[in-house]
Amino acid sequence: MADGCLKANRRELSHAKTLSFPPLSPPATSVHPKQPNRLQYNEKINKIKENIRKAEAERGSLATRISIKKEQLKKVREERERIVKDKARVFDNVERTNKDVRSKNDLVQKLRSGVSFSRREEIEDQVKRLETQLARSNLKLPDERKLVTEIDRLKRSKRTLQEFDKERQELETLRREQSLAREERDGWFKASREARGEEEQHRADMRGLGDKMEEVRSRVAGLRSEQRRVEDELEAAEYLYR
Repeated sequence: MADGCLKANRRELSHAKTLSFPPLSPPATSVHPKQPNRLQYNEKINKIKENIRKAEAERGSLATRISIKKEQLKKVREERERIVKDKARVFDNVERTNKDVRSKNDLVQKLRSGVSFSRREEIEDQVKRLETQLARSNLKLPDERKLVTEIDRLKRSKRTLQEFDKERQELETLRREQSLAREERDGWFKASREARGEEEQHRADMRGLGDKMEEVRSRVAGLRSEQRRVEDELEAAEYLYR
């Protein structure tokens, strides 16, 4: 049995001698990091800083414009509030003058129906003519009474005409007041529309400025992040070079 084991060991040693192994590689040599180009890094950082400065200046300008726009919006809101508060007075004045004109016009029309002539002189001439006719004519009693009644009516119409002229003048005054009240109402509508349009425009401008401000803020944040990245990259490169 011992001879058998010895023969087996000899065969294994013989087989091992026939196996080939790859040669061992020489130990790797370490490469020292290249010196970073600080000038190139600084140029890149300075350009980023310049872009940040420009963006910050733009943000400052936008902030000023927003402040001005806020003040303008405040003033136009105050103007709109004043216009709204004045609405009741303006419209009440129109309603009052309309009512006064209608009432006075009804009175004038009523007085007009009791006036046969538009001028006092015409009435007086007619009275004189009828009085002369009454004095010179031999009229029957019924006709004479009719003539006297007409003369009395004409004399009364002089007072009616006087009142009619007075009320008609007052009507003209009221109509002028009515016209002014309506013009004021039209002016109120115009001012209200203009103030509303101005407020809407200021609001739109504010939204636009706000969007621009947000865009600039985002741009500044991105530039600052890029600056930190480049600075960290330079610091890491210099650390490895040391």
